[in-house]
Amino acid sequence: MAIDNFSTSGRRPLLWPLQIKGGVGSDTLTGDLVLSAKSSQWLRINPGLAPRSVDLPGTAQDLEDSDGAWFMVLNTATGATAITVRDPAGATVATLSQNERALFVGTGAEAWVHMGIETIALS
Repeated sequence: MAIDNFSTSGRRPLLWPLQIKGGVGSDTLTGDLVLSAKSSQWLRINPGLAPRSVDLPGTAQDLEDSDGAWFMVLNTATGATAITVRDPAGATVATLSQNERALFVGTGAEAWVHMGIETIALS
């Protein structure tokens, strides 16, 4: 099975390091968070004192198509407080415990998958 979804006609090499202006966001939540097409893609989220949800964006949040969109979500809780990451319809994609992070990738329309959850040491 070949995984070749890219057209080579419009491909351009990167000549400089890739930088995403405003790409890192940090927040301590007091409620659930709904991401949009304008949200930072690297997210350091402290859920505060209660479990929270982070909703990945869909067309209602200005994301025309999730195909190729991505977000890296890190749970920076100081205690054992979880973050549930949901798709635009409210279905759970993954649950992140304290010090866990996952990469979420859009697969088209309003579908999202996570590319594994890993535990990291915060310093």
